[in-house]
Amino acid sequence: MATSVTKIATPMVEYDGIKGGKYFCIQTMLQFREFMVELRKQKVLAVDTETSGLDWVQADACGIVIGWGVANNYYLPIDHKGGEKQLDIENIRADLSEVFEDETVSKIFWNAKFDQHFLRKLGLEIRGVIHDGVVLVHLMDENSEKGLKPLSNKHLGKDADKWEGALKAWRVAESSRRRKSLTQLIKDDVDDKFPELEAEYMEDRPFLKFSGLTKAQQKAQLKKWLREKLKDHPLSKNKLDDISYDYVPLEIIAPYACADVHYTWLLYKRFLIQVAGHNDLKNLYINEMSLSALLFEVEHAGLQIDELYLKRLEPDFAKQIRHLEQDIYKDVGFEFNLESTNDLAHALKKAGCKLNKMTKKSKDMIKNGEKGEIKYSVDNDVLESLAAKYPFAFKIMEYRKLKKLMGTYVINIRNLTDENGFLHPTFNANVSTGRMSSREPNVQNIPGRDTSIRRAFILPKDEEDLVFVFIDYSQVELRLTAHHSMDPALLQCYPRAGKGIDVHSLTCAEVVMGITYDELLEMKEDDTGHDDNANPCNCRMCFVKFKRNIAKRVNFGIIYGAQEGAIQKQVSTPARPVSESECKEYIDKYFDKYVGVKNWIATTKRFMRKHGYLQNTFGRYRRLPGIKAKEKWQQERAERQGTNFLIQGDAADLFKTACVRVDNFLKERNTRTRIVNFVHDEIQFYWAREELHLLKEVKALMEDFDFAVPIIAEVSWSPTDWATKKDI
Repeated sequence: MATSVTKIATPMVEYDGIKGGKYFCIQTMLQFREFMVELRKQKVLAVDTETSGLDWVQADACGIVIGWGVANNYYLPIDHKGGEKQLDIENIRADLSEVFEDETVSKIFWNAKFDQHFLRKLGLEIRGVIHDGVVLVHLMDENSEKGLKPLSNKHLGKDADKWEGALKAWRVAESSRRRKSLTQLIKDDVDDKFPELEAEYMEDRPFLKFSGLTKAQQKAQLKKWLREKLKDHPLSKNKLDDISYDYVPLEIIAPYACADVHYTWLLYKRFLIQVAGHNDLKNLYINEMSLSALLFEVEHAGLQIDELYLKRLEPDFAKQIRHLEQDIYKDVGFEFNLESTNDLAHALKKAGCKLNKMTKKSKDMIKNGEKGEIKYSVDNDVLESLAAKYPFAFKIMEYRKLKKLMGTYVINIRNLTDENGFLHPTFNANVSTGRMSSREPNVQNIPGRDTSIRRAFILPKDEEDLVFVFIDYSQVELRLTAHHSMDPALLQCYPRAGKGIDVHSLTCAEVVMGITYDELLEMKEDDTGHDDNANPCNCRMCFVKFKRNIAKRVNFGIIYGAQEGAIQKQVSTPARPVSESECKEYIDKYFDKYVGVKNWIATTKRFMRKHGYLQNTFGRYRRLPGIKAKEKWQQERAERQGTNFLIQGDAADLFKTACVRVDNFLKERNTRTRIVNFVHDEIQFYWAREELHLLKEVKALMEDFDFAVPIIAEVSWSPTDWATKKDI
């Protein structure tokens, strides 16, 4: 690894970094052309962008950073607002594209997808081998901090964030300067109008009512009005978050940006060696980087949204919320502020509810021996406990859920779409279990039972002959539990050939109800005396449905390490209350029935206690330091996390592997069909009608795994939107 400074004749501003780092700012085309001579010689590069915000749809790149070795780190400013000399992207795009698209040159990023989005907006595509330091670190230690600066402080030196401090100090100072300048601007304007306001000035502003006010009061009103009038003025953007990096002077941003590629390079070298020396992790890393490339394309393409439908949906949600609010007031017996946690706590206590969970602030107050009013929590855990006895507690949970759905999806989705009505969620594959998550918005939390929001996800308006296709893994977690435990009763539910047994009905019959499987099937079909208006309906069909739901919660609860309290909250209702002792009995009977699962969990816990980690079928590690903790609750939590990981981790890596397989398959055939979304164990597609014959092959690719039980993918489709999907 070369550490000498590349000789570029034309002088550039130079900064000294840590660990021998040399940082440069390129501001002229002459400097850039000489830089390109050296850049073209490199076969491995670290690349970064500085941007005006974190949302690539709304924000833009203000600079590109490129580095190699340690002593060659360069900042290319392209869109700073300070009037300093900088480069024009139009003049440098072709030269940079030549290098970025060269497949023989490896590119290193820290969170590659983020920078790729901004580079693509500049017309710059990244080809060839891409490395991502975040993925490397995650595979080596999934519990580790993923931020570049904290990791640099830990591994490279305590002064690794020296440029971070300078950047923050400038932004704080600029925020203050803007506030003061805005205040002075308003003061000057007001002083210019006094001592006498011109008649024509007042004629244009009849809403300024000055009669009967003192001069001081008149001035105060005028200042208030001017501040509102100037809300879109640049000086009004004076919060710290408003001071984006494109406003930062080059002397501050250039060394900060160069430090990023310098640290990315050093940490990449450190962690790549560790991952490359471990076959399991190496294979996982290769698949994760293939997945990253897929996620980038999926994020960039986005999902078509029916914005007009969402706008029409807003009044419906508002109406539901108002009705629910009135129902709650009626049940409680008086009105109060549902948005105030204090008011809600007082209302619940007045309605007869016993609150035992103190707020964190109150706990700290007692711990520190301070005096004050003890306040109690009214979070969802508390409301879940109360909901089994008090119907209004359940309605408060529903109220909160509706408010959140309205804000997060009905309203906010419209704020997140691009000019063509496409939504671009961000997917994160670096979760401790290996599972994928999403944000802006979280598409995995969009309700499936009430499909009103899913109805807004439609097929692209400018493409013909597409349909939605959804391919979802069937009970993959329970199948993997059967594989790991080799429990005979579970294995018979998922045979290699022939029809299996419904695992939830089996648990319902033999664990929850104490009857045979055949007897349950007979009861399940008996709707004698069924009454749609009854709450609850006590016909045999509805009773079995209720009991089967308990069995379902127990089946999944065992995987998640849930105890009787958690299961009781999920299944108990005021109409059909279920006690914790009943749930404890169901758990005990579950382990009597599924002895293989019980033995597997015990074996897994013993391994964890001895080694402090687990490794799933695909080679992914889950390190659980809590297993060695002194506190028993920490040990028990680690045990639950570990057992859950072997199932969740396998399901996650199975899903990721399938995503990459399917994406490669579609690309090899140059299809119009493409992956557009991921929801839990489901891949969603915009599928070309003329390519529907490929469904069988894609399904087979998703099922081709070597476990003790078959992995099954179920296919559904819709000709219009996400909400109206139906089975094939």
